[in-house]
Amino acid sequence: MKNIRAALIPAYQPSAFLPDLVKQLYNLDFTVIVVDDGSGEQYREIFDKCSPYALVLRHNKNEGKGHALKTGLNEIYKRHGTNCSAVTVDADGQHRAEDALKVINLAEQDPSALILGSRVLEKSAPLRSRFGNTATQWVYRICTGYSIRDTQTGLRAFTGDLIPILVEIPGERYEYEMNMLLQFARDKRKITEYPIETIYIDNNSTSHFDALKDSVRIYKEILKFSVSSHKGGLNSEKRGGERILKKYIWGIFYGILLTAFTGYVLLDTFVIAKVYQTVPQEPENANIADMAVLHEPISEQQDSLPDTAEYSYIDDNISVSVTEYVTNDTAVYAADVRLSSAEYLKTALADDSYGRNITAKTSDIAEEKGAILAINGDYYGAQEKGYVLRNGVIYRDSASKNQEDLVIYSDGSFGIIEEKSVSADELLSDGAVQILSFGPALIKDGQISVSENDEVGKAKASNPRTAIGIIDALHYVFVVSDGRTEESKGLSLYELAEFMQSLGVQIAYNLDGGGSSAMYFNGEIINNPTTNGRNIKERSVSDIVYIGY
Repeated sequence: MKNIRAALIPAYQPSAFLPDLVKQLYNLDFTVIVVDDGSGEQYREIFDKCSPYALVLRHNKNEGKGHALKTGLNEIYKRHGTNCSAVTVDADGQHRAEDALKVINLAEQDPSALILGSRVLEKSAPLRSRFGNTATQWVYRICTGYSIRDTQTGLRAFTGDLIPILVEIPGERYEYEMNMLLQFARDKRKITEYPIETIYIDNNSTSHFDALKDSVRIYKEILKFSVSSHKGGLNSEKRGGERILKKYIWGIFYGILLTAFTGYVLLDTFVIAKVYQTVPQEPENANIADMAVLHEPISEQQDSLPDTAEYSYIDDNISVSVTEYVTNDTAVYAADVRLSSAEYLKTALADDSYGRNITAKTSDIAEEKGAILAINGDYYGAQEKGYVLRNGVIYRDSASKNQEDLVIYSDGSFGIIEEKSVSADELLSDGAVQILSFGPALIKDGQISVSENDEVGKAKASNPRTAIGIIDALHYVFVVSDGRTEESKGLSLYELAEFMQSLGVQIAYNLDGGGSSAMYFNGEIINNPTTNGRNIKERSVSDIVYIGY
């Protein structure tokens, strides 16, 4: 009989990317089980899109991640018994289907072990995740003697033989996953880690982890484990001096435990930035180093958006979510864009015409095209040279000396070229559909490609900025910053590059800035375009880059 491979996804109010993950797992021959943990009717469409590729189980109300996992595990065992292997996968997009396949392969090779897909948390990971995981990692190690790099990972694989053990482990919410690790340590069972790619979407804003309540639950379980271990150790201790020493050692340990817990909760509650949801919430003061994410997507200066305005857009082909950040004393608007096809990434000319003196406002061009999201382009009309390729049509093929261009190809990929090294015709024949010639490139291959000393006249100035970047296939970031006002200082090119690198961008390119910088979304300009620091209004431009049909 063939061994069944099951992928279990507990999901509470998931993002629109869940169906894609489910389909990817299905295409890798997983039997997929999704547990809707009381998400509500407004999320029914997302789960319905999962149904062709997965068995969807539902809780009438939110029971917690641990309960959802047990619901799925019981279903897997009821259907397949021990003739299976399983992997748990988070619904928030942090885990790749390919990594799920790798860890389940390891579980099948070592049936007695629990396999963890462990993230290597770098500086680009959200502070909440880095601090929380580091603190819990060391407390868990002191308490159990097991050294685990990522105690918080939800990517876990095991064989069917272990399911009866797993469903008996106590815990209904996030503490369940910690209890699993504690139980395996208590039983001296094997835990193996496998390094996986670290992925965070929107700074992990979709996480439903409650810093106070869930941290209390997790650290309470660790404390219970350590107390039971402490008592066992004292009962076996016979010499008075060693008992006293042991007492003080555990006192120090409990102090460390309390400090780690308190620090984590305070950091998450008062410091770590949070992203606003589709329905805006009240503003909160938050800082993370020099960067904060605000709940209010529109500054008080821009009051043209109605109260009913939405700050995200999702359909079968296009997903856009806009977040307002504050970095370097500047308001920055970042739109995360995911597409099913590159055909929805387009450019448009003012009045649908090419010419040096033909201009229109970004919002007017965007509205005419029915754009969902738009930013100003490279303002080709302000230059006499430099390639202009728009939607597969070459309008200008005269090269500009030392000009660095962004090329967007028909498959949606990005490339950076120097005009002196390749002609516009050659680029077109290679599949280019857009060429933007303003620059410079901000990031190449994930590394910042401008320095603080480059282009002294521009890079050291604080200005409104516009840029576009790519994270991975059909996953883009549009960025616009305010500047030259009392509320927003503006960014240098290097500061802009640093910001985009923090979002995981692999290639980023600077577009026309200053008074031209404008972001259009859902029918309105959502930043504060300005040229002189006083008048908040749009400047007319030659062209835009937009997302739409």
